[in-house]
Amino acid sequence: MDAAFSQLFILRWKKYFAGVDLPICYFYTDQVREEDLKETANLDRCLIGNLKRAQDGYSFVYDAHTPGCSGGKRYSGFSKNLRPKFEYFLSCGIPGELEGERYKKSPQLLRST
Repeated sequence: MDAAFSQLFILRWKKYFAGVDLPICYFYTDQVREEDLKETANLDRCLIGNLKRAQDGYSFVYDAHTPGCSGGKRYSGFSKNLRPKFEYFLSCGIPGELEGERYKKSPQLLRST
């Protein structure tokens, strides 16, 4: 993004939305700028975990080859598959087999995906 435009946007955002975090903007492209690739740091295995850095103003390039979780790949359109027992991974897990992340209260809440 053009630096002057970026600064103007930030000034106006702070004026009209004081105290509110900057939005995260994203887009799909086949033309990734070299400077954006250099600025990208995959600091978290999860796509969502990396968004904090983007919110802080850094570019984050995410594609089919970026290391990351299968959910981020699936829900950003880079994969059609989810790992086996994904609904348990997002919820309570399976004792002795799979640790759950506890994003959902139960695996049944994810069955329709």
